[in-house]
Amino acid sequence: MGERVETELTLGHYRRFIEETGYRSETDSGLSCRKPDRDWQRLVEDKSLTWEHPGYEATDRHPVACVSWSDAGAYADWLSEQTGHRYRLPTELEWEYAARAGTTSSRFWGDDP
Repeated sequence: MGERVETELTLGHYRRFIEETGYRSETDSGLSCRKPDRDWQRLVEDKSLTWEHPGYEATDRHPVACVSWSDAGAYADWLSEQTGHRYRLPTELEWEYAARAGTTSSRFWGDDP
């Protein structure tokens, strides 16, 4: 697997991981996926949704959905073994920094609460 993944993890990439390792995702093990309620006001659990069936039509080129932090970490560990490069999930600090588009304030709008 010499390809380098620099975009969202696709359904196809994740499917290959599942097929090659036999890994059971947390939604396959009973953890619920969430979807918006009818009014799009909050997320509600839906045990019928899985990474293979996220509740909308998705091809192998679409980003994978309904995976947990643990599932994504297992994929990163597997990808590291396959490629010889180290892949990992961002830390909370790294994620917050990226979500703020590189700002250094305590909040994305500034330091004033």
